[in-house]
Amino acid sequence: MLASRLDCVGSNHPKPRLFPVSESKIAAKFQTETLPEKALQQRRRQIVQDSHQLELDVDHFNSIHPDEEQLALILDFTDDVKEMMIAEGIEDEEAA
Repeated sequence: MLASRLDCVGSNHPKPRLFPVSESKIAAKFQTETLPEKALQQRRRQIVQDSHQLELDVDHFNSIHPDEEQLALILDFTDDVKEMMIAEGIEDEEAA
């Protein structure tokens, strides 16, 4: 798979699309989004991509180690984010 991706570098192959959306919707969205909105959307997309890869990694590990305790992945980061905010002094424990 990596070789096929490398073969496309510098060629006329279209870039793969991560989210199937019509071109008109993309154009309309970029005309109305502010720079901060675009930046936040890009950061969120990166988190989703990283989470997807992490899920693939866990699935792969579990598949090659069927006799071991299977790893579980929780992708709800709500409590983790609150804990970090408390640790950084951004939010106090009573508010959380």
